[in-house]
Amino acid sequence: MVQRNDKGKNRSKYARVPGGDRNCVRCRFFVTGLPFLIPLWSHANAIFAKIDRVAKKMDACQKETEKLKVECKRLNAAGEQAPRSMRQRIRQLEEAWMTDAVMRDQALADAEATMLLIEKIRVIDGASADGDSKLPMLLADDMSPEVVGRESTRFELVDAVVQASRWFPSIADDGLGDGAEIAPSTRYSIGMVTLPSPSPP
Repeated sequence: MVQRNDKGKNRSKYARVPGGDRNCVRCRFFVTGLPFLIPLWSHANAIFAKIDRVAKKMDACQKETEKLKVECKRLNAAGEQAPRSMRQRIRQLEEAWMTDAVMRDQALADAEATMLLIEKIRVIDGASADGDSKLPMLLADDMSPEVVGRESTRFELVDAVVQASRWFPSIADDGLGDGAEIAPSTRYSIGMVTLPSPSPP
């Protein structure tokens, strides 16, 4: 990410990675490869789970705000003044909604960057079909997992993140809980699943 301050001189400089340290998917350096495919898949799931959680919070915040505004309007129509605490609550909800909106947009950008990295890995995998892959680990020809996107339930998405966090602690999210309190439902969210590769002979 480049910042420019053109006042007759080129004052370009590299800024910090959007989202802070360890948000590797937004790094300007391209450091990836086939061994990173499964971790990236898990990371994508964690981002989608975060987006879904923030979206639910924003929806609840907006509904409460609208309810309070309707009540304020009713009181004003009746010649009464809305309580100060109600007006303060509306401001708090609006500020919280804006904060969550920024967080959601950041997560969406992270998700896009993650998917681009996955696509680049697919290109690398295809280009290395001649056997000169120069990968830092040896993989059989049939050991490249296929990563596809599909709709999943909230329970399935959270469970995938919780299970993957046992191997990749960096994607652990305390805000998701352990998944036990989330009952399966017909409500769908965008998630990722990986299809297992055939076992080597």
